[in-house]
Amino acid sequence: LSGMMSFKLQQTGRLPYEVEFTGDGSTTNFTVTESLTDNKVMAYIDGVYQDPNNDYSIGGTSLQFDAAPGASSVVVLVEMPV
Repeated sequence: LSGMMSFKLQQTGRLPYEVEFTGDGSTTNFTVTESLTDNKVMAYIDGVYQDPNNDYSIGGTSLQFDAAPGASSVVVLVEMPV
């Protein structure tokens, strides 16, 4: 075998987007930047991964936790590129 193989990575400009909220013990709805599905968002409360099958659901641009994150807890939503 001889020859050279080359490839070029193409950047789409869409990187994962992270948004951070602070829980207040009663709010269950948090806004994502665009209409996404459960498999395009990763949610964490105080660094603990939340399972989209058990802990939250998404409808349009709203992510709703089944139970409100505790007061002063850090809620991080990571939106993956579509």
